[in-house]
Amino acid sequence: MSAHPTARRAAPVRWLPGLILATWALAAGAAVGPLPATDAELAAAVREALSRDPALGRLGLQVEATDGTIRLEGNTPTLALRREAVRLTAAERGVLAVEDLLSLPQGPADRTVALRVANRLSPYADLRSPVLETTVEEGRVRVLGRVGTVGRLLFLDKLVASVEGVAAIDLSGVEVESFATASRDDARIQEAVFSLIRNPLVFPVAGRVEVAVAGGDVTLTGTVPRLIDRMEAEMVAWLVGGVTGVANEIQVDPGLGRNRVREPGP
Repeated sequence: MSAHPTARRAAPVRWLPGLILATWALAAGAAVGPLPATDAELAAAVREALSRDPALGRLGLQVEATDGTIRLEGNTPTLALRREAVRLTAAERGVLAVEDLLSLPQGPADRTVALRVANRLSPYADLRSPVLETTVEEGRVRVLGRVGTVGRLLFLDKLVASVEGVAAIDLSGVEVESFATASRDDARIQEAVFSLIRNPLVFPVAGRVEVAVAGGDVTLTGTVPRLIDRMEAEMVAWLVGGVTGVANEIQVDPGLGRNRVREPGP
């Protein structure tokens, strides 16, 4: 049984795809209680967190911890639940990285998946055909078209991820109208990213985060207490119009207090 380290640069969660880092990372509550002292205690804390979720608790997912890295194995019925398992794991204090080895069941024919996706989107005039067109190949859903805001893009991703048989989602072909008029000014982008990170009504990121912008490329540095704080800070950066790239150099220190992000300084 190895002792759990108190600080280390966090590795990225392996399945996360760029912008849609994303819809699963909604307001994860700060873990409460003492920091796990060993990997065994950390794995137990993650199992407890997963068991409290009504859907995930029935799946019997396997959880192993090694030097703060959590390895998740098992089967989830939808992509949305797979994301939720990673989100809940990343929200536990002491988790430095997540190795997602979760599997989705063999899906039905692509035609069936396409019909399910169309049915899920049908109540929303701005998310269904002809505004948006979807294709499915080997369970991977590709969407083409335009949405008004990044909020609708995230909502679209969440809806599609909840459809059984969807193995992956490609939204690179969806244009966000609000991005088309976004300022490319680095100072404005920096202010917007930092304002969102600090806003508890958007994402409750804790710790110390600094934002630098050059030519639309955002660099995030600092230290946060949980892996999910690191992940959400990156997601927030991608939500700002004009951002062309994000380098996430934030470190995770589970021993850090859970204070809100504040202005950089001594």
